[in-house]
Amino acid sequence: MNNTGAVLYNVMMYFRAFGLIGIAIAGMWAVFSEVGKGKENMSMLKTLSILAGTLVAAIVFIVLPTMVNYIRSDFSTIVPDHPIGGYR
Repeated sequence: MNNTGAVLYNVMMYFRAFGLIGIAIAGMWAVFSEVGKGKENMSMLKTLSILAGTLVAAIVFIVLPTMVNYIRSDFSTIVPDHPIGGYR
């Protein structure tokens, strides 16, 4: 891997780590704000839906860059970078 690739890979890993931390903080904030509204408004279904939404957001945040990379690498097999006739 060349130097630029290594830098971009490290940036992506830091972005993923800080993104997961942000998603975790947002999920905890949502749960705590619902609890702060009072016991009469809080139900187990609402808590589970908030936690499930946070979990889905974290999974999508981790998987999406990998899927984009796979799609980008597979796209060059469908549409070659260097066509047969060449560029004019």
